[in-house]
Amino acid sequence: MSLPPSGPEPATPLLSAGGPPPRVSVIIPTYNRSTLLCEAVDSVLAQTFGDLEILVVDDGSTDDTKAIVAARFGGSPAVRYLRRENAGPAAARNTGLRASRGELIAFLDSDDLWEKDKLRLQVAQLDEHPEAALSFCDARIEGGRRDRGTRFESKRFQGDTTMRGIVEWNFPMCTPSVVVRRSALGVVGLFDESFACQEDWDLWIRIRAVYPIVYVNRPLLVIRRREDNLSRNRIAEKWRAALRLWQKHADLLRRLGCPEDLIRRKLAHAHKKTAQASHTLGDYPQARSHYLSWWRLRPLQVRGLAWWAILSLSRGSRHDRLPRRSASPPGGV
Repeated sequence: MSLPPSGPEPATPLLSAGGPPPRVSVIIPTYNRSTLLCEAVDSVLAQTFGDLEILVVDDGSTDDTKAIVAARFGGSPAVRYLRRENAGPAAARNTGLRASRGELIAFLDSDDLWEKDKLRLQVAQLDEHPEAALSFCDARIEGGRRDRGTRFESKRFQGDTTMRGIVEWNFPMCTPSVVVRRSALGVVGLFDESFACQEDWDLWIRIRAVYPIVYVNRPLLVIRRREDNLSRNRIAEKWRAALRLWQKHADLLRRLGCPEDLIRRKLAHAHKKTAQASHTLGDYPQARSHYLSWWRLRPLQVRGLAWWAILSLSRGSRHDRLPRRSASPPGGV
């Protein structure tokens, strides 16, 4: 099944495709991570399931990614390199999707690693469950400020794959854990490139609205957290995207059985975090608006009303002399 046509910026292939289509296409977007990329690709080549192709999508890197891929994998018929202008992970993954040939699609981030049996187990699971469009698995989380165990543990995931379950527990699947049927993407569409963040959650909602999903209760990949922190602008962007996500899908979630209180909690939390991020940046008009929206959705959480009142009394703007919020706002998060 063909996927939607590519955008105005065609990808530039380094290695060409040939031969019959593989069962699985593995898409690895990358941006200036040449030192980690080879380990990610090696973890795919080491899979016990071998009927695959690997598409490395270079999202406009300015380092030596192209030379490294050519030198290390230029002789491998399984590896294809695509380059496009920098446009973010959603656009990079879509570039890979449109160039892919597999019946099943898997994703891997260029700084993460797969366990050798990941594809074998998930392909077998999808074969056993032809009604399911997507399989995901648990992941070990390494690095960062503290050891966080596995993703299922951090999400407190108990196995509920209904729409309510995945929303309640903040999406137990992460993009590198997913194997999805190409046919499903032909129905629901690709990643929404208008999302700067949370484009994966948006796609999982659209898939789960139409198809069942299944999971392997084992950590079959390693997510390597890096020490570099998100900038304050990036944090604000993340929470604006989360707010847009819940606003976009609120009616759909209601129709699919998510209780009103759950939807209101998700919206309120996104308003709260957007308000705090805007306040930290000194964007007081935005902060006021989101504090008030937070309180209206959760009237018993009076901190939202209190901060709205403080900023309203000052009529805060970017140039007011009120102290900005710290990166860890007073009153907790």
